[in-house]
Amino acid sequence: ATDTQRHRFKSQSHQSGEGGGEWAVLQFQPLSSAIDLPFWHELARRKLHEYKLSEAPVSHLNAAYSTRLVSHTPSSAGGHPSGTVPAPAPAPATTQLSALCIGSESFDAQARLAPYQYRAWGTLYNSNTLESYKKLNYNMLFQQSAQQIWQDIKSGAAAKDPSLLCQYLLITFSDLKKYQFYYLFACPALSLASPIVARKPVGISAVFSPAQIEELRLGYEKLRGLNTPQNETKESEEKSSGAGSELASHSAGVGFFIAKRTPGGVAVSSLSDKDAFWAGTTQQDRFVGFADPCTLPTNPGWPLRNLLVLLATQWNVRKVQVVCYREEAGKHDISQSIVLKVKLPKASSGNTGDASIAATETAASTTEDPTNGPGGAAVGWEKNKKGKVAPRVVSLASSMDPRRLAETAVNLNLQLMRWRVLPSIDLSTVAGTRCLLLGSGTLGCNVARCLMGWGVRTITFVDNGNVSYSNPVRQSLFTFQDSAESRPKAAAAAARLREIFPAMETEGHAFSIPMPGHPVSGALIETVKADVAKLDSLIASHDVTFLLTDSRESRWLPSLLALHHSKLVINAALGFDTYLVMRHGVHIESRPSNSPAVPEGVCAETYQPLGCYFCSDIVAPQDSLTDRTLDQMCTVTRPGTSYIAATLAVELLVSLLHHPMREFAPSDSATPDMSAATGSVLGLVPHQIRGYLSHIANLLVTGQYYDKCTACSPKVLEAWRERGFDFLLDVFNNPKYLEDVTGLTQLKTDIDIEWVGTDSEDDF
Repeated sequence: ATDTQRHRFKSQSHQSGEGGGEWAVLQFQPLSSAIDLPFWHELARRKLHEYKLSEAPVSHLNAAYSTRLVSHTPSSAGGHPSGTVPAPAPAPATTQLSALCIGSESFDAQARLAPYQYRAWGTLYNSNTLESYKKLNYNMLFQQSAQQIWQDIKSGAAAKDPSLLCQYLLITFSDLKKYQFYYLFACPALSLASPIVARKPVGISAVFSPAQIEELRLGYEKLRGLNTPQNETKESEEKSSGAGSELASHSAGVGFFIAKRTPGGVAVSSLSDKDAFWAGTTQQDRFVGFADPCTLPTNPGWPLRNLLVLLATQWNVRKVQVVCYREEAGKHDISQSIVLKVKLPKASSGNTGDASIAATETAASTTEDPTNGPGGAAVGWEKNKKGKVAPRVVSLASSMDPRRLAETAVNLNLQLMRWRVLPSIDLSTVAGTRCLLLGSGTLGCNVARCLMGWGVRTITFVDNGNVSYSNPVRQSLFTFQDSAESRPKAAAAAARLREIFPAMETEGHAFSIPMPGHPVSGALIETVKADVAKLDSLIASHDVTFLLTDSRESRWLPSLLALHHSKLVINAALGFDTYLVMRHGVHIESRPSNSPAVPEGVCAETYQPLGCYFCSDIVAPQDSLTDRTLDQMCTVTRPGTSYIAATLAVELLVSLLHHPMREFAPSDSATPDMSAATGSVLGLVPHQIRGYLSHIANLLVTGQYYDKCTACSPKVLEAWRERGFDFLLDVFNNPKYLEDVTGLTQLKTDIDIEWVGTDSEDDF
């Protein structure tokens, strides 16, 4: 008999010469897949972070079926079939299924089951592309799974761990950009050479008395460890973990048992105890049982199939009474159970115990072609509503928050770099870096976009300007509407980032950065003091500060405050066709006590800090904004310059984050050997990059720390820490004050004296 005959209930009745009614081919209700949404989310997570490009099978995938009633309404996303055994009446909208539940916990082989769940083991095959998924040899995978079941039966492993009798196959492709999942499901069942026949089932109460039914229930619960004292349960679990599969350690998942009727009642035991347990018991008093997920009154569930193959081929059983154990969870009521009298075919002579593992159902068509082997065909593919074996599609996009979809898609692009190029990229560190952008103009917009592309999620803007009509064409976060409404730049830039990617944590602050040489009158002192406090708080709460303002003096106060808090500074400045990208040196001796530990490999005694933006100057920053002509008030640069500088600034930061010495990393110089090893997995981490667009050239420069620097010298930092805002007021109101504090004034005087002393023709 073919599987088609069995599934379609083509009755093959045989008149019994023993009385008791007719024998008919036994039909089974297949197990349907009931895959929870969390399973697909967990598969997506593991694909991103664990499996990556690997297509290796994932074994020991946990799943469970239950004896309780399962109702399911097919969904538009693919859903599950309505079952292959037709009911006598038309199926309602909600169909009763014999379901195998697969959820996010299925990836945990040690997961404990609920008291009325029964274990099944699966193997997952996940393809990288839809094309490779379509090219898979589904039938070969199915045969391998069936072969494994047969080997477990022949080796005796299935008798020791009956959960091995119920195994399944899940073949998937995860389209993580569209959040669609393609899958095929199969629960292989072996077949014998001839059909298995049975008499019409009877209710359990027709075979056992009420007292015996209760003893059967209590005995099976004890076998599963549900009604034993805590210490006995623990002891039984330890024993079970040592016999059979180490993964099936929780006895609650035992879905098969044997029983016997004695003058004293009914006893229950495990399959592995068959010889001793049934010794001296007549065939009429022997029973095998299984947790039956089927709810049909005339048919058993799918897990019975492989158990009957075990009985016929390994125990040489010809006739057996089967208890289809069905219980309403929580009610201790097994009255819906049925009992079958089953007749098994005799094993082929000379080949005792062979069952077929050849698949007759194919994933490409519904053609079924029995094999010519000693047994019948293995079956078990899940079919769709049309009776076809074909992949299904589950789309989670419609049920998910679009923000979550966007976040998953963005993370996928970043993860691809790890899979294909650099597995050592630390994306979590980059994503967790909090960036403060001082300036929301051409540089600020482009730096923000590049940071977002790297996965940085926290970006804060500071700018006191509004969007003008000339801005949107050069500043990539603004639109014409922003300029028409003269929106504040910082707030508009933050809002645009959230529009582009809602997962961004971003905000904009509109205030002026106080500057040296820009006097502060009495009426403005409190406002300026508040601005200083706000800037100080923002720098302290971020990991990196980008200096992207359009004047030299506006970079002075942030440089000092970042030094005070020992924060990394990335500086970018533009000329007409030139640019400067650099990182400020970090000082060890002036670090606050609450600063993170200095990375290993940094020796405090020999460490020499790199210079800052002001270390190469011997004049203090002064007012460069007053009395400017029109060309000086606008940023006049070649349009591509800001994109290049912004990109280099962000890439310098990310490379530095991957250096073992991080912000303390020494400056790298250019090398002609492009294959030479570098301290960072992403390449060189220079101190300064000076670019010349007219020559398409970059120079890597190292600037030395200057002990008379107007921004990072010990005297300036000490004056700020001691005097606070009063020190800043002197700097703002007196253009020469910083030169006096640092000793530059005296240095210039000394130079002038020396110059006068050498003013003669003989000295040239």
